[in-house]
Amino acid sequence: METSQTVGAISQALAKAQGQMKPAAFDASNPHFKSKYATLASIMEACRPALSAAGIAVMQGTSIDPETLRVNVTTLLTHVSGEFIKETLSIKPAMDTAQAIGSAISYARRYCLSALVGIVSDDDDDGNLATGRPDVKPVLTSVKKTPAPVNPASPAATKTVAQVKQPAKTEVVPVPSNEPVQQPQPEPPVTALKAETPTQQRIGKIRQIFEMSAKLGHSPVQMKSEIAAILGWSAPLRESSQMTNDDLDKVLAVFNDALTAKSDLQQEAA
Repeated sequence: METSQTVGAISQALAKAQGQMKPAAFDASNPHFKSKYATLASIMEACRPALSAAGIAVMQGTSIDPETLRVNVTTLLTHVSGEFIKETLSIKPAMDTAQAIGSAISYARRYCLSALVGIVSDDDDDGNLATGRPDVKPVLTSVKKTPAPVNPASPAATKTVAQVKQPAKTEVVPVPSNEPVQQPQPEPPVTALKAETPTQQRIGKIRQIFEMSAKLGHSPVQMKSEIAAILGWSAPLRESSQMTNDDLDKVLAVFNDALTAKSDLQQEAA
C-alpha cells in the first residue's frame, strides 16, 4: 500500500465516511463455490455517496503486463487535502480473451475497492476455499437397538402372554351409502412476493446490460463506447453510476433490439 507523506486528513475523512456507508447487497452468486458476493455496481452504490460527502474521490486504473498477461488494477483514494491512499492488485485471467480479461479487471476492482474502504463483498467460508479444504458436514447415523430377551418366568413375560391371549377387538365397518362422497379440495398455495428495492432494481438492470453486451461480442472498452453513443455522450462511460434509471432503460432497449437483429441474421444464414 502506498500513501502520501501525511494521512491525517484523509484518515479522519475515511473514518467519517465508513460510519455512513451502508452494507453492500450480495446481488450475485458463484455456482462453482456455492457462495454469494456483491458486484462492483453494488459496492459502488454502498460506498460512493459517503466517500463523496467526506471529500474523497475514487479512481481506478488498469494495465496489462505484455509478458505475463497479468492484469494490474490500481485503486486510488484521494482527498481534497491532497492526501491519498493507493493499492494495486495483480491477477492473471483464466484465458487470453476479451471476456476473461474484462472479468479479471472487474474482479480486481471489486476486491481492491472493498479492502480499501472496508466493505465486505463476499461470504465468509471459514478459510475452506483458501486452504483447499471443502465444507465438512457432520453425518448423522441412527443406531437400531436390539430388545433384550425376556425370561418366560418373569412377571413381564406373563403380562405379555396375557396380552396376546386377549380376544381381538371387533372392527365395525360402516355400510356404504348411495350418496357420493365429496373429496376435500386442496387449498391453493400461498406465494409470498417480496418487492425489490430501487437499488436492487437498478443493480439488476446493470447486470442485464453487461450480459447483453457480452452476447453481442463487445469488449469492456467497446461496451462503454457503445453506451456513450446510445446516450449521446462525447466521452465513453467510466462508471455505471453515471447513468440514470432512464439511461439504463434506454440502453437495455437498444441492446435488446441489437440482439433480436443478430438472432434474425443467424436464422437467415442457417
